[in-house]
Amino acid sequence: MNSAFLRKATGIVLGHLEDESFSGNELAEKLNLSREQTHRKIKQFTDLSTGKFIRSIRILKACCYLLEGNLSVSEIGYKVGFGDPSYFNKCFREETGISPGEIKKSGDLNPLAKTPLLSFYQVPEIKEQLRNHGMVFEFPQQESINRGRPGIWLSVVPISIFLLLALFFMFGKKRSTIKIDPGENNRIAVLPFINHTGDSSLEGVGDMASSWISGQLAELKMIQTVPYFTVKQYQSYIGILPGDPLGRPTFRDLVAARYFVNGNYYLKDDRVYFDASFVDAVSLQTIYHLPTLHGAVDSVMNTIEDLRLTFAGLITNLDEVKLGKRKPPNYEAYHAFLTGLHQMTVGLATPESRLYLEKAAALEPDFVMPRIFLVWFYQGKKLDTLLQEIASIPNITTYERDVYEMLYHLLNHQYKESLRIALQNLDKYPGDYFFNLFAGHNAKSQFMPRLTLKVLDQIKDPFPNNEWGMWHYYKVWNYTESLAMLGQYQEALDYLQSIPLKNYSLAIPQLFIQVQVRLGKTSRELEALIEDIAGEKMKYLAGRFDVDEQKVLAEYYTAAAYEYQLANHSTEARYFADKAVSHYALIPGQKAYKYDMLDALYLSGDYQKTKLRLEKELKKDPANDELLIYLAQVEAAMGKEGDALNLFAKYDSLPRMYWRRHEFPYHKDYLKARIYALLGYREQAFTLLQNALYQGQLCHNWDFDRDVFLQSLLDYAPFREMVRPVDGPIPQ
Repeated sequence: MNSAFLRKATGIVLGHLEDESFSGNELAEKLNLSREQTHRKIKQFTDLSTGKFIRSIRILKACCYLLEGNLSVSEIGYKVGFGDPSYFNKCFREETGISPGEIKKSGDLNPLAKTPLLSFYQVPEIKEQLRNHGMVFEFPQQESINRGRPGIWLSVVPISIFLLLALFFMFGKKRSTIKIDPGENNRIAVLPFINHTGDSSLEGVGDMASSWISGQLAELKMIQTVPYFTVKQYQSYIGILPGDPLGRPTFRDLVAARYFVNGNYYLKDDRVYFDASFVDAVSLQTIYHLPTLHGAVDSVMNTIEDLRLTFAGLITNLDEVKLGKRKPPNYEAYHAFLTGLHQMTVGLATPESRLYLEKAAALEPDFVMPRIFLVWFYQGKKLDTLLQEIASIPNITTYERDVYEMLYHLLNHQYKESLRIALQNLDKYPGDYFFNLFAGHNAKSQFMPRLTLKVLDQIKDPFPNNEWGMWHYYKVWNYTESLAMLGQYQEALDYLQSIPLKNYSLAIPQLFIQVQVRLGKTSRELEALIEDIAGEKMKYLAGRFDVDEQKVLAEYYTAAAYEYQLANHSTEARYFADKAVSHYALIPGQKAYKYDMLDALYLSGDYQKTKLRLEKELKKDPANDELLIYLAQVEAAMGKEGDALNLFAKYDSLPRMYWRRHEFPYHKDYLKARIYALLGYREQAFTLLQNALYQGQLCHNWDFDRDVFLQSLLDYAPFREMVRPVDGPIPQ
């Protein structure tokens, strides 16, 4: 019967590989079992949760596709049920230790030989079903591991030995050896929920709720749980505090838990109510009491699911919750939020990141932070509505409201006020990632690089919360550019070289290029640097962010062209721009963003080709203001003053407009200043820039000094004074 169950379960999963929504619930339904029964049996026979069981089969099928080599990594992810390519990469790396791209390139499964995935594949019933579906792997010879399903005698012996060893370690050592330093141990124990319904038929609901919560927490990264059977065995010690007069050990000593979850459930009007808390196992003080959850008796499983996801959201945000910064979100909403942030490190305001943030907001109506990040994506009335929604969330925390206030001023072009609020809140929330991010970024943009360095130095790597991988992206960018603003290029290079590869983002190689050009690297030396990046670093970045290596390489050549152009090395700029154009042309299906190719063409100095490309894009989208503004700038670069100013005339009545996919609108006079600078009218261009600053130019003021369209102003004395780094009070 056990063998039949495992074969059937494996076969069902194999029949639903492309269905992203297929989960443990659907598997249990197909097996005509409850989810809890399914989970228990799979755990017994494979030592995996139901979710990990399904995921392991998906990953093995992905290996088949990777060895065949006919599909891209993203296509393979979709074919095995992963709707998000970056999440597929993450799961694949977790199971195998390497990226799917590395398997595809090498055609070698040797790296999998020492992973649990091999043990899973070697289970006879699973292996038989996989082979029946054409999934045959030749792993290096290793002793196969038979996971469970032995006879009764063989199962009793290990359990007996385990219990004897457990008793030895609990009671056979001196008391001092089993004390756990709370700073080193954060294990969580989930106690059986207590039945207060008066209905004995609901007795099993408590065990089910507790085991589901425990199972969910056990699957979370960086969290350790106490086995549930151990918890049940020693739960009578709850309430025994340290220093007991009878010398009895505490629950925490016995099960080595720093925290525990406990709860009760009640029955009223055919509805089951759950009351649960997260408790410090040392002091027995409640850290967080969850709002009461309830649901109909006949759908109690759904209520338990909500409880499970709420606890998972609490644990993953525990530090924030304890500090009062955040209410615990639903875990699925939190996962969607993290995925959206990850996508933002790939390309900032990408459609994928917006969709994930919107999903997080929809899953958890009171989850503030995804809405905070959605301000990067919305414009006009949609943005106004979003801001009103955030302000009206009933249980918004003081911290979240402070974040909202800072962003509100930022979005209303009150950049100095936004910087003041960020700095004030750093005193209120020392070392906070969010306010460090914006204080550092806004200070750099207000020509205050020393303040930026001081603020960013308050947070050291590595970052314990992966939510702030995006924060690291901005820290590196702002820290490097602040050193560059001060002319400290060698210090900037030393800083970049200190960053380990595991903390790399796609931006770091571009920063290397920027700094190396300023340090006087020749085009040959810089090309060697880019070729080095195109090796192992590129494999890592492509695997981590699921990006097209050819496109990223083209972007790095464009970055080199841009930096040489700013440094007045036109020959080198054109060399790298031509290389970028060639690489973009090789991308299958011409997937390069239109602006990437336009930038490369512009930097190559071929303004006529740039104009033709713009006109081609405008035929597809005649009302695209961003393309029209770009065309006006190209006309100015070609010396066609009348055509350039006539094109821009339609924007003279608008105070601000969006350009180049930026999340904030540019002031009109800043964009017009570019046209005058390209035409050689430095005084008029400078006057327009001054007015833009006075009227509240976007927070990227530092970009004035790094704007290739303003190149004619770079040696203009009044302009140099405008962008000179300042110290002291925030400039008025």
